[in-house]
Amino acid sequence: MKKWIFSVIALFLFYGCGTSINLSEYRKIPISKSPLAPSKQELKREKIPNVLIQEFDNTTSKVARRASLDKNLPKVLENRLAESKLVHILNRDKKFSLREEIKAKELAMETGTDVGQADYIINGYITNASFTNNYVEGKTYTIGDKTITLPPKYEYRACVSGVVKILELPDMKVADTTQFEGCATDSENLTIFKKPKIQDNGLVIEAGENGIDSASYEIKNFFAIRGYIFEMRKNKDGDTILNTTLGKSRGAEEGLKVDIFKLQKHTNPLTEETSIDEVKIGEGVISNQIENSSSWVIVKELESNSKIEIGDFVKPHYKESLISRTLKMAGRI
Repeated sequence: MKKWIFSVIALFLFYGCGTSINLSEYRKIPISKSPLAPSKQELKREKIPNVLIQEFDNTTSKVARRASLDKNLPKVLENRLAESKLVHILNRDKKFSLREEIKAKELAMETGTDVGQADYIINGYITNASFTNNYVEGKTYTIGDKTITLPPKYEYRACVSGVVKILELPDMKVADTTQFEGCATDSENLTIFKKPKIQDNGLVIEAGENGIDSASYEIKNFFAIRGYIFEMRKNKDGDTILNTTLGKSRGAEEGLKVDIFKLQKHTNPLTEETSIDEVKIGEGVISNQIENSSSWVIVKELESNSKIEIGDFVKPHYKESLISRTLKMAGRI
């Protein structure tokens, strides 16, 4: 047990280092402004989206209905998104009307104001939920002069899978779809014989939570907020850091990985139509230097011949940590 714990701690220390910087060791580097940089008015119009999370559909599985996954899983997703600060979670009573939500969104678009409308609706459904039990016979081992007896036990396993959809108002078009799957295990030593559990609702809910927890990273990537670059510095070793508008109030935290983007204008020679595309030019990580409305990003990779300009931006790249995946595989959470 101790060896396992020390291994996890070692992994945590390894992956958690390398984000501490001292700004006094870096000097400012002049950079030009991108012709596609956002204006003050455009920056002011950027807002955190309002999101309404509905109950999930679980009519296909008795196991899911017994564990009330239709109500429990949306709450898990709501908590994960609320923690991220990427969205505003709306609460509606049971008199929720989709027609009224669409009207409110249309009004907000016409007036250019926030009227408490939902910008997105998140719903989902359970495709499968299972609970199984397995009897394991007791065993006796002899090691030297010691005898070790393992009692018989029941092993339990619950698995839940499903789909989460993000719908954009007012058209109700599907903006993103994410599949989820999670399992959880437990065991029960037997001192006297008894029948196994037919279902453990707590274990089924835990399995669903694990699935939603893993899927929440993809959902957070959908809502990831741009942090615009407005300053660049380098130290004597040539390491580069970028000051961005992504601060604590919008979910910036030390160690969060980000992708670095540049906006580029392209014209189709056939149609002569012009488009503005996001082009990834590098990767970085948020340092320990974080304010409420800004943060310094350490550049880890940058494509050759790529030039950083004011108005380029970073976008968080959410991914389940190695520690979390390791703990789940070990059956610890």
